[in-house]
Amino acid sequence: MPAPPGSGPAETVIHALAAAQHADGSWSYLRSGAQARVEATCWALLACTALTPAGLSRAATSARTVEQAIAFLLAAQNQDGGWPNVPGTPSDITTARALTALHLCAPGDHDARIGPAISRASDWLDAAELTPGLWGWCYGTTGFLEPTAVATIALATQRPPEQLQDTRRRVLELRCADGGWGAHVPGKMGVPQPSLPSVTPYGLLALNCTHLEGPDPELAAAHRTVAQNIADPGTTTPYTMIMSSWALAAADVTTHPDVIAGCRSALGHFIHHETTGGERLWLMAMAAYVLTLLPATT
Repeated sequence: MPAPPGSGPAETVIHALAAAQHADGSWSYLRSGAQARVEATCWALLACTALTPAGLSRAATSARTVEQAIAFLLAAQNQDGGWPNVPGTPSDITTARALTALHLCAPGDHDARIGPAISRASDWLDAAELTPGLWGWCYGTTGFLEPTAVATIALATQRPPEQLQDTRRRVLELRCADGGWGAHVPGKMGVPQPSLPSVTPYGLLALNCTHLEGPDPELAAAHRTVAQNIADPGTTTPYTMIMSSWALAAADVTTHPDVIAGCRSALGHFIHHETTGGERLWLMAMAAYVLTLLPATT
């Protein structure tokens, strides 16, 4: 279903997401998907919320879409306080995604439904911590950079960076020799492992969440690595560009305007492609949300 004539980019994304939302308030990863996924719902919720203030004429429709998504997330929370990506299965690191989305998208004063849900999710993340500052994809698995960063982003909404320094040390321990991060430990069986452009942004995001006041050479170095990895957008996958743009936008480091302009252009083209018939609904939502975080360029 096309967006109404005269719709701007924000309205077009909102319309596409609203049209793909399931009756229970959830979304799938793909536009044609039929199965509810908590992670996809979190990204769609973030996009809808971030885009709503952008002069939308259908604010009531957008608000209804957001409220239905929040209701779905609250209903999908397990008794242990966590969330699974697939409703009805054991809780996993998706809990961090849901906590972050509810914190950022719920009404300013968390009501009687949302406040307790966030508190229980925070407790679940504390209980799922494998060793101080390290998380795995689900409880009892090996700790890696990505789930650790996702947990850190969520917990940073609830506590100051001074309480997250164990995580900072773990993140730096997981850094590869080339300055980035990978979806593995830095050394495996004595062989150094290369970093991945798609994973390295998670390292920057985690370091930014744990950043204390004053100069931070580790944060600056991670920022340079992410910016260098996307120097040629033509060789960067959409996911890597989205993650890198998010990390650069969030980092407490000044990014060169040309880099920001390149990110905005790449995300804009990807969003246009996906809203005109693409299937990757969750990536479109991610891109739309991240685009609202990037500073405007002239």
